[in-house]
Amino acid sequence: MLIVIDPGHGWSNSVDGKYDPGAVSGSESEAKIVMAWAATLKFLLVQKGLTVKLTRTSDTDHAKLSRRISAANAAGADLYISLHCNAASASARGTETLYRDGADKALAKVIQAAAIKAFRSFDQEWKDRGVKPESESARGKLAVFGMNCPAALLEIGFISNSQDRVLMLRKDVRVAVCQAIADAVAEMIQ
Repeated sequence: MLIVIDPGHGWSNSVDGKYDPGAVSGSESEAKIVMAWAATLKFLLVQKGLTVKLTRTSDTDHAKLSRRISAANAAGADLYISLHCNAASASARGTETLYRDGADKALAKVIQAAAIKAFRSFDQEWKDRGVKPESESARGKLAVFGMNCPAALLEIGFISNSQDRVLMLRKDVRVAVCQAIADAVAEMIQ
């Protein structure tokens, strides 16, 4: 079982040689936040005896999204989890998980439920924005879903919301949410 985690954005994400920070708020970028989350999730999944690969390992990796997907498919990925931060008005809050089709929906539900439960242990009003098909995303179709295996895209929280951002940047929150996701994913595949 190979789980591939894609920390969204970074160097050459869509254009070779150009840094794509994703959404930005002050000095914080989506690419940097999701890199920390991906490293934590990988560590916790590996602790469970699972094989995990990151599509990029730092903010300096030149990893175009199309190459990330091709490499994950070539490696025989069994699950693909893409991590992102949402951005909208300053009042928008919460977590949502996107999926491509029925095969992906089960994975998306597991990830969403685990993340919401863990976030609510820190903030009882953390918003559950639900599990949604990619057609409900801002772009309608997401390149990350070019996978040959079940895939889900977790929008951890809103970088544009100060409450969400503060929690996403806290190490204890990151570890707790990633632990909940790792536990849920491991249980789902065993």
